[in-house]
Amino acid sequence: MRKKITLTILALATAASAQDYSKMSRHLVELTRANISSNAKGSNAGAKSFTGNNERTIIFVKGEEAAVEDYCISHRGDIHIVNIPVSRLAALSEDSRVQRMEANYSTPEAHLDRSAQIIGADKVWQGTAPLPQAYDGAGVVVGNLDTAHDYTHPTFRSTADGRQRIVMVYDPLDIPTGQVADDKSPFPIGTLYTDTASINAKQHSADYNTELHGTHTASTASGSGWGSPYRGIAPESDIYMATAILSNNLQLLPEEYTNYDNTAFMALQMENILNYAESQGKPCVVNYSAGYPHIVTIDETLLNEYLDRISGPGKIIVASAGNSGADLLNHIVKTTDDTTVGGVLTCDTGTSSACFYIKTKGKNTLRIRNYTMPEDISQIKEIPLDFVINGNDTTSASGLKWNDIISFKNSNILNDMEIEVYGSRCVSDDDYIEYRILLGEGSKALSDNEYTVEIIGENTEADIYTEDGELLPIDLNGITLAGAKPGPTLAIPGALPSVITVGATAWNTTFTNTEGKTFSSNYYGSNGERTKFSSVGPTIHGLMKPDVMAPGLYISAADNSFYEEEQEHRKTYRTATTTFGGKEYNYLVESGTSMSAPIVTGTIALWLQADPTLTRERVMEIIAKTSTHYDPALPYPNGHYGYGEIDAYKGLLEILNLTAIEGLSTTHLSQATVRPTADGTAISVTLNSAATAPVTCRLYTTAGTLIKSVTLPPHSTSYRIETDGHRGVIAVQVGNLGSTLVRVR
Repeated sequence: MRKKITLTILALATAASAQDYSKMSRHLVELTRANISSNAKGSNAGAKSFTGNNERTIIFVKGEEAAVEDYCISHRGDIHIVNIPVSRLAALSEDSRVQRMEANYSTPEAHLDRSAQIIGADKVWQGTAPLPQAYDGAGVVVGNLDTAHDYTHPTFRSTADGRQRIVMVYDPLDIPTGQVADDKSPFPIGTLYTDTASINAKQHSADYNTELHGTHTASTASGSGWGSPYRGIAPESDIYMATAILSNNLQLLPEEYTNYDNTAFMALQMENILNYAESQGKPCVVNYSAGYPHIVTIDETLLNEYLDRISGPGKIIVASAGNSGADLLNHIVKTTDDTTVGGVLTCDTGTSSACFYIKTKGKNTLRIRNYTMPEDISQIKEIPLDFVINGNDTTSASGLKWNDIISFKNSNILNDMEIEVYGSRCVSDDDYIEYRILLGEGSKALSDNEYTVEIIGENTEADIYTEDGELLPIDLNGITLAGAKPGPTLAIPGALPSVITVGATAWNTTFTNTEGKTFSSNYYGSNGERTKFSSVGPTIHGLMKPDVMAPGLYISAADNSFYEEEQEHRKTYRTATTTFGGKEYNYLVESGTSMSAPIVTGTIALWLQADPTLTRERVMEIIAKTSTHYDPALPYPNGHYGYGEIDAYKGLLEILNLTAIEGLSTTHLSQATVRPTADGTAISVTLNSAATAPVTCRLYTTAGTLIKSVTLPPHSTSYRIETDGHRGVIAVQVGNLGSTLVRVR
């Protein structure tokens, strides 16, 4: 697991004191200081993950290409992804041709939520997907950057001809013995599989026994539903599977590649998928159902710019919003009218350190105290947060230094607690200063919940975000603090404007597993409301997110057949089984924004099939115009629902410019099925129940021309309508039941 780097690890060497860290993100500051310190003390000093001169890391660099030509893997304009020795970071930051260097530990969590194991049902995407059958994702590449992929599951085969639809696999954890990293390759470690024979022979990703997540998300977006009613949204799309470095598989990353676990490598993998699709002349949408907390001192300006530059016509990135919507009281706003804000820091048992982030305008003071002994000066520590905007001093009056970690510890203060402070200018807003505060456990456990965190200042502004625990209100022993409120909880990269961000809605509350047991619950929500777990916006920088919603509660999709753990859980949640090649495969119910994101990804694949030139901006226009609203009284977009829940059918009508056809409903047909006949000269219309009165059917071309109007007699369910020689996509209106699209060949 990723280690938190504290000052005890980063003890300063003399050489470090003169280093200018102003161009680096905080993670790179920590990495550089650790390298300098360990080299100064000897190869056995410091944290194991950061010793030695041979380690490399992948980062973003903004500046002249000549400055990074020895290390560059890929670049978009003046932003480069480079594979560089950690020992060279300090020198690169001093190069006048370099403007900015960024990479942050991503260590994302998969956005799949079953913490309360509330059991429900998914009947939304059974059998026939609620999309026009004429569009199934054929000719579109759907990328799934995720963990624990089962390449053998038959849902990734076409039900039309049985072919394997996984066309490319990149697994950075599949590292052959003796492999030496290729420092100039966009695939620096691991193995790239470029043909179905090698993919079938490999069978699964290297992290196959850590999770079931990637198999489920890929199936939700692109599964054919082989042997089950659980068909994905784009069941005939090509699939590119890439293994993401997430919290569940990080332990499989060899020590020498530990520093590849960051946002730059994530962006590089997304670019690889988009580049492959471009090489095939196909549009592409990439799904990323993971993320890590978006906190104020995480600098992601270059990540956002890079993702924006690799996107474009036929190149779209989708990310889940996160599962922290019902999370902690984690955000306090201090206005100029407030003198003191804060709360009691409340942490879970076993918490050894607590991290929070402060964004300030004006000089403030951080006060940590033991509220049970408010008059005891040995139980109070005050640290001036006194950097000012456009100040020339790189050291504050309190001893803080720009882009540096300073430790405050006194054996007589706060039970030997160590307090670390990192200060920097706010990359995203020049009017603010950012501080990262890390509280280390002393002789008393942080979970004893005896400490207050306070910000004090006259006519100043501040925002406090907690990463560990909550800041609860208190009125005790003369201390009155209002505490925190639920704050923005969106994850990176979902909090970035360069991606389409998806939250989860709740629909189904009942399901029956393969043993015939029925389970019901509406704990997380029902009838299309936002699930309790779905993360909310706006972002900490005020961007309105999420963008769109989709069903994310109790979704049935493919199980990773190689995953050996959680057998009881899987037995309970198993909704279907099928056999292929003599092996049994399962479909399971799971929940989370991990499930809602691939539903949007698959929908966009259908839209790209209709218009391969769609851009993110155009997709957002379609979403804004056609999404459904759970609560019409709310303004849209908003921080809970974005523009609303995606409507694949209305979006398709909008793309095909069919919304203006007079007499064609924008309500998708659900009480009848329309299909082309086998001879290709007609369509069949099958009603769910026999008509009691004549039903008028109208057929239109995509240009809006009426082909014919036919009155179907009552007391029957099946009808044949000739298309009079028309081929291609035809819009069909069935009485007042709704409309659908069908492709006649």
